[in-house]
Amino acid sequence: MNFTTLSGFFAKFSKTKSSVKKPLLSVAITSKNSGDRLADVIAHARRFADEIVIGVDIESSDNTWEVASDFADTAYRFDHSTTLDTDPSTPFQFCRGEWVFQLDDDEYMEEGFEQILPELLNTQLFTHYMFARKWVVSLDPPLYMYTHPWYPDYQLRLMRNNSSLYWKPPRFHTGVFVMGPGARESRCAILHYEPLVCLPEIQKKKMKRYRDGGSPAGIEVYYGEKIGERRPFTPPTALTPTKPLHQRIDPEVKLLTVKKFPAWGCKFLDIDLPKEVSASQMVVVVLQIENSGNMTWMPYSGGWPALNIGFHIKSASGEMLEFDGGRIELKSKVLPSGTIKIAGTFVAPSQTGDYILAWDMVSEGECWFEQCGSETFDTPITVVDHKLL
Repeated sequence: MNFTTLSGFFAKFSKTKSSVKKPLLSVAITSKNSGDRLADVIAHARRFADEIVIGVDIESSDNTWEVASDFADTAYRFDHSTTLDTDPSTPFQFCRGEWVFQLDDDEYMEEGFEQILPELLNTQLFTHYMFARKWVVSLDPPLYMYTHPWYPDYQLRLMRNNSSLYWKPPRFHTGVFVMGPGARESRCAILHYEPLVCLPEIQKKKMKRYRDGGSPAGIEVYYGEKIGERRPFTPPTALTPTKPLHQRIDPEVKLLTVKKFPAWGCKFLDIDLPKEVSASQMVVVVLQIENSGNMTWMPYSGGWPALNIGFHIKSASGEMLEFDGGRIELKSKVLPSGTIKIAGTFVAPSQTGDYILAWDMVSEGECWFEQCGSETFDTPITVVDHKLL
């Protein structure tokens, strides 16, 4: 992704007077047993964060909670004993910034992040960014792995704070799915200190947990022997953490649960189609639909989701005859509680008779909205021999 034009635009824009409010950035950290380093990570994040939100795993056995309570703007506790994986979207419930940057408790950002951040936050082009990640394997001298799979190892970290745009699938060790266009940022990388702070016995337990949770086997290669080219980097400057003036400390434990599907929802307000059509006829239909869920609908752009209007074909008595009766592509963005009017076409059944078309929306490869709690909209239709029309 070329940011030259954007960089020039914001350099010019910053020299002019503007009443546009600077977007606020929340840095979200989830942590466990990091009391010996968490204060340093917080002090580092203060360089670019407007607020720092920290979630502490209740399984922590050290002073992680006390450190978070001392230096975070917001601290909360969570329990994910009912699910193997933590939900990366949970911190968004506590973040107040327009953007959220997710940082691990063993990570820092390279020098220069603060300089490029204003243009990343002000552009309207993207909903999310991925950053290259450098696996640090030595501090004396400072070296990171400059070889596959440890570099560039792009990670989704910076997202708009809009819960209707993202979804965490109920599979172990998967990140957040985000709607809308994104970009890969390579000018500044994440410095990942896990190889230095994760002791072999902890690493072994982590790998077992990954395997037991059904994580892809390929992830284990990251924790194998670090063979390949190593390159120097500049470590971040050590800073002293300070206690915020205003804090939100929430000692109540949040139980994380797995949701099978995103919060999709649709309500068909009106469907205009002929009551009688000929066999195999191309039929015009106009649909008015309300987004009754909590997720934004986005036209397909090559990533997730791929949303369409579809229908099931049933007999007049309600027997399912054809589950996938057709598709009408969603072409416009629809916010929660918004409505859309769509004109499309579909092919009528090839056999004459009375049918019911059960209309619904579908996120391809994921689910029908009926599986998320929506109701199908049933419309009767009669198919006759084309000679009779």
